Amino acid sequence: MVAAALSHPGGSGPTSGAATTRRWTAALPRLGTYALLVVALVVLLNAPWRWYNLHDATADAIVASSAAVGSGVVAPLAAAAAAAAAAPPYVRYRRPRLTDADADAEADAAADAARVPDAEADQIPAADSPDSDHHDATAARRPRILQSRSYPVSPLRHDRRLSPALRRPPSAAQHVMAARAPAAPPVMGDRHRDVNGTVLLVSLDGFRASYLERGITPRLNRMRREGLAAPRGMQPAFPSMTFPNHWTLVTGLYPESHGIVANRFRDTAPPFNNASFVYKDATTTQDARWWGGEPIWRTAARGGARAAVCLWPGSNAPVGGAHADAWVPFSPTLAPADKIQWALAQAVPSLFPDGAPLPLETRDAAGAPVAAHNATAPPARLLTLYFNDVDVAAHRHGTHANATNAAVAHLDGVVGALLDAFDAHAPHVNVVVVSDHGMADSSPDRLVSLAPWVDPADYTWTDNRPLFFLEPRRGREDAVRRGLAAGAATWGAHLRVFARGAGPDRFHYNGVPPSRVPTWVLIAAPEWSVVRHDGERPAPGEAYDPAGLHGHDNRHPSMRALFMARGPAIRPGGVIEAPPVVPVAVPVERPPANDNDASLANIEIYSFLAMLLNVPTAPNNATAAGQAAFADALYPPAPLPRVAA
Repeated sequence: MVAAALSHPGGSGPTSGAATTRRWTAALPRLGTYALLVVALVVLLNAPWRWYNLHDATADAIVASSAAVGSGVVAPLAAAAAAAAAAPPYVRYRRPRLTDADADAEADAAADAARVPDAEADQIPAADSPDSDHHDATAARRPRILQSRSYPVSPLRHDRRLSPALRRPPSAAQHVMAARAPAAPPVMGDRHRDVNGTVLLVSLDGFRASYLERGITPRLNRMRREGLAAPRGMQPAFPSMTFPNHWTLVTGLYPESHGIVANRFRDTAPPFNNASFVYKDATTTQDARWWGGEPIWRTAARGGARAAVCLWPGSNAPVGGAHADAWVPFSPTLAPADKIQWALAQAVPSLFPDGAPLPLETRDAAGAPVAAHNATAPPARLLTLYFNDVDVAAHRHGTHANATNAAVAHLDGVVGALLDAFDAHAPHVNVVVVSDHGMADSSPDRLVSLAPWVDPADYTWTDNRPLFFLEPRRGREDAVRRGLAAGAATWGAHLRVFARGAGPDRFHYNGVPPSRVPTWVLIAAPEWSVVRHDGERPAPGEAYDPAGLHGHDNRHPSMRALFMARGPAIRPGGVIEAPPVVPVAVPVERPPANDNDASLANIEIYSFLAMLLNVPTAPNNATAAGQAAFADALYPPAPLPRVAA
């Protein structure tokens, strides 16, 4: 094209000097355009930016809140938050420049990713066959529960070196508690683990596994690459809700075994007598009678390990007759920096001055307030932290909203601050990061209304949207049954209805006590919800809430949760997944998914924590294969000292 622009119009004979000059002058703008296009193409090919508009009010608030974490624990995070807050209308995220070692690790991770499909790209599991996945209510059964187990004990060992000086100490202006330099533990040159280890369990509520693929989580991706991880995510228990799954994570039990069967439910049997469990009601959640199983903090105490629990759902109930040794009552306004400081104070009490005010309200095993920090207290060997920023943002705005991406990026920075703080002050701690469930988008255009088939006056209900509990009123049982059958036939794949005790075996829900589940259980397909009637739809122009939902089929990729771990006991670069299973029978026109249940099941986490702590477990639903896989991911125990003959 450039040659044509400079050639003679007639194509014959040389041109005069003046004519040539005129043609070159006329061609210059076109040449400049081509040059700009080439430069733009080079920039796009060499700078793989991910663009997210962070400048709505909610996103700005989330990004700005990072400054509190940075000033309190890790200074660079504050600088990053300030830069994000001062950025132009679009903020760009990309991976930081890699060192040679990181580049090699990235190449290995990319090769692995080429072999492992992205969680969001996985085929949605096919519909279950009634013949293979359902059975009569009389055949309901509980899953096999593994009995208690213990692990061999050996002397305290440390596998990681402590820095001679504290890095990035907390700001005295931000926190009264000022860190002291801890005494360095013995340095061990072998690759054995301390079987009496320390564990920090961190929950990122609602953090969908596929959020890691958005290019805005460098610290979590680095932890996943360098530690132990489930590349396809972790499968939550059914229903994929907050309270059932947080309790499954710390008991190793399915909801049918531990009794927290939803975020909201009723129990018609004594001593509850039709009382309701409501996850936001402290009066019910602190009643230990609702909670079955033994949480890991009680298991730790039984094994002689001190536990400190911050905000974990269920920790405000004295299950087994007592709380954790130290625990923090739930509050939605706690700053991330305060949570990290609190965990450090529990893990290494000598870091902070004796008698200093604790950064968070703390109670002891009897529920009594703890007045001040005790620098001579025995260190906690089990710690938990809880963050719900991402869950709140996705419920309000949806999974792909600007505010949700901002919350994901912010929480990645919080986790980075936490890891830096523990690397500097408590490198003997094994850090396990999980989430309770994933998240799917919701829309007023995807609502299953029951009113055309079932009269709302014919039943009582409990709404755990997208899970819907329905109990027919006396004398209306047949009408409700016929209406539900007609509605399910009409809505097809968007609505699933099953009777109490007759759901899919893989849900592990048929053993729920009859007093805690109604006659009918309805579950909407991902991105759909169940409503009683069209009056529950938003008015034109009214914002729809919630824009994001969980509680769907726990096998769906959008519900997959997060699992990764790193620390001195854990081999780096490990991968853990559930073994392949034979797919359920499906219609011939739809092939089965290749990795039907290839993600790690969260019932395995409790026993993994007990393995790291070296305490015997309570009965639980973990599998022998799953625990063998976790055992292989750890360094072998330090050898017992030889006894002279």
